[in-house]
Amino acid sequence: MKLPIVVFASAALAFSTPALAEHDYLFVALTGDNASGIFLDLETIQKTPTRKDVWTLIVNLAPEAQLPDHVSYAMRRYTYDCDARTTDMTYAALFTSRGESIRQGPTATGPRPIVPSTISETMANLLCKGEVPTFEHVATIEEARTMARKIAGLNREPK
Repeated sequence: MKLPIVVFASAALAFSTPALAEHDYLFVALTGDNASGIFLDLETIQKTPTRKDVWTLIVNLAPEAQLPDHVSYAMRRYTYDCDARTTDMTYAALFTSRGESIRQGPTATGPRPIVPSTISETMANLLCKGEVPTFEHVATIEEARTMARKIAGLNREPK
């Protein structure tokens, strides 16, 4: 009974998420605990006069992230309403280090206010105001992980 759902979800993911090959990922920030690096996929930005839709790449920096069956990275789609100053996560997909899908689908978080001095504000300023951080671009998920680990000062390896 579960097989058709998994197959459907995988097919939906193929049409919903950006291809996981080379892209133009821009480093935005580390999470407060240095557990993840967050990148905007600049090739996926869709704009209207007041709204911006974009995919983000979140790389898990924990040593366990490289082990089979653990979340290694996630792709999330966000909508930023520049006038209302809100953000809404509309889709999320989690993957193993082998690129295998763990879970994916639409999310129902609803619009949330963009809080000053947060990662959401940094992304909103980039998308809505064109304020580009002075960080480098990377092309692959592995390059993203390497850059985020270097910025975080992490040199630990999985056990």
